[in-house]
Amino acid sequence: MAFVPLHPIGSARDSFLDEQEVAKNGAFLNEHNAQLNERRAEVKSGWGDKYVERTHAKGKMTAWERIEAIRDEGAPVHPVGTFVNWGVEFDAGGKKMVSPGAGVLTVLTRVENRWVVVIANDNTVASGSWWPQTSEKIERAQEIGLSALVCFYLSNPAASQAALAPVTFSRKTRNWLLRASLKSLASLATASQVAVICQSLATVFT
Repeated sequence: MAFVPLHPIGSARDSFLDEQEVAKNGAFLNEHNAQLNERRAEVKSGWGDKYVERTHAKGKMTAWERIEAIRDEGAPVHPVGTFVNWGVEFDAGGKKMVSPGAGVLTVLTRVENRWVVVIANDNTVASGSWWPQTSEKIERAQEIGLSALVCFYLSNPAASQAALAPVTFSRKTRNWLLRASLKSLASLATASQVAVICQSLATVFT
């Protein structure tokens, strides 16, 4: 591991800022941090408790619950692209709809003591349907995964399609990845990948 020596530079804070100004700036930052955390929580909630309950009623875990289940105990979770599509409404047959996080979760965490990139369609947002910017967000996560990390794909296919998962995620076809990005297809040929097919009765690894 590289050693980076850190030495203080510049002048001490109290030589150019008084305590009143420090307190004022601190309050300003705290206010905006609180707003940022509220917005993160809003995105994380997807379409709300109703859709979480609907997912549980099907005997399934939400995408966030799946991430919690596979990460190492105590491992940090760093979301990537949280505010993709933030504040944007889309017309769906005359009905205005939002897509928190573009309907997909992309996070950095540790699994089996190794840093990984996890990509999971958010099944509390239109059951994980794709939206504008969904494929771009997935591509960005894949590019991060190429940095000597492992890509975990948590998929939630319809029950009728679950049996086709080994074909969908095979190295030969990669149909699902092709939908995300033709550009990253060749690059991912040398990347470590794990596809987790999440169903109510079984989890299949390919």
